[in-house]
Amino acid sequence: MLLQIMPYAFGAAVSPLLLVTSILILSQPKRPKQQCFVFSLGALATITTIALLLFFVMHVRAQASDPTMTADIIHIVAGIALLALAAHSWHKGSAANKSARVSDHASYLKAFLLGAALMLSNFTTIIMFIPAGVELQTAGDAVRSAGLVLMVLFAMLPIWLPLLLLTAMGKRGEKLLGALSRFMAKHGHEVTAGFVGLIGLYVLLRGILGL
Repeated sequence: MLLQIMPYAFGAAVSPLLLVTSILILSQPKRPKQQCFVFSLGALATITTIALLLFFVMHVRAQASDPTMTADIIHIVAGIALLALAAHSWHKGSAANKSARVSDHASYLKAFLLGAALMLSNFTTIIMFIPAGVELQTAGDAVRSAGLVLMVLFAMLPIWLPLLLLTAMGKRGEKLLGALSRFMAKHGHEVTAGFVGLIGLYVLLRGILGL
């Protein structure tokens, strides 16, 4: 059953905004790794809270109504929303001017709040948790918990991967992150639109064919 949520997990990991912002934080002269770690804690707190709420609501709803019919309707609505977000991502332009401003003297509290705020505004990632919750709504507690952890881990990859790369590779990691940042700043909206659009089409068709 966990394999069924893998498309949504990969979709949750696509976030040029979080990726570019985390790389900007890691390029700061003072405590870059510590700042990025605290930034990730803010994002983690937000997405974990949202995931717990969504998965709980889906599970309760499945116990109170016909899970199959309502799941198909939710798939259709989520699919349409994802396609709309894909179109928006395509037309809004590159992430070069969308990344959050990072101060050289930002406090840990500001880094935490920035991570929380950016994850809260990351609608493409958040919406991926809805069809994932639908897939796991009738599963046992252990499977649903594993699915929630999996989704959260993938949602955090845009922040954790740059931090791990820099920690593991040092100067070589800086060059790699610089190249990745330039690519995502220029083409991130295209990557997001393509990936989210494909998943949106998949979710929409699942809902339509299930009716």
